[in-house]
Amino acid sequence: MPKPLSPDQINQLLKQEAEKPTRGPSKKLELLDTRIVTNWFKLSHHLCMPSCEHRQNAPGDRACWNPNCEDHTRTSNDRGTMIVVEVKGQWICRYCYLAGYLR
Repeated sequence: MPKPLSPDQINQLLKQEAEKPTRGPSKKLELLDTRIVTNWFKLSHHLCMPSCEHRQNAPGDRACWNPNCEDHTRTSNDRGTMIVVEVKGQWICRYCYLAGYLR
């Protein structure tokens, strides 16, 4: 039968555990904090088609959920295919990601 640990041994083990380095921020969190083009390409993209289910929850039935979308290459009623990523539960385009939307 193993010998029980003394209070000093327990305190030493607790001290060692507290001094162990903790895990750093998640990789995705780093990608969302530093909004640069190379980080955009590292995110998990979704090719949003006009028939995508999540568009029905979006303002104006658009792929990018930002009501003030920074993508000036599209018209306000454009419902075409768009590449988006999910940030904090919302789908946003590259332009809004780079502009810092939902930071």
